[in-house]
Amino acid sequence: MGTSDSPEKPDFEFASQEKISRFGELQDDFVHEILGLPWAYLTDESCLGDITLSETNELLYAKIRERYGVDVSDVRDGNIAGILAKIQLATGRS
Repeated sequence: MGTSDSPEKPDFEFASQEKISRFGELQDDFVHEILGLPWAYLTDESCLGDITLSETNELLYAKIRERYGVDVSDVRDGNIAGILAKIQLATGRS
């Protein structure tokens, strides 16, 4: 809580990165090659729709299939941690 001298500031908490941090080089490759970004701050709750401007994820799913040979279209809400887990399981990449 703030003091009487200063306005109260809302508490701010970042979402967890516990799951997403397990993917190291795979996460870096995904950000560069699939998302086309030099970097991205991803959390366990990050989804493809949070990052792209496309109305659907179909183009990204196609890029993922092409690069990693894995269909991730069934990952709920395009959750990136879930996508990376499925890629890692199917390919052994970390």
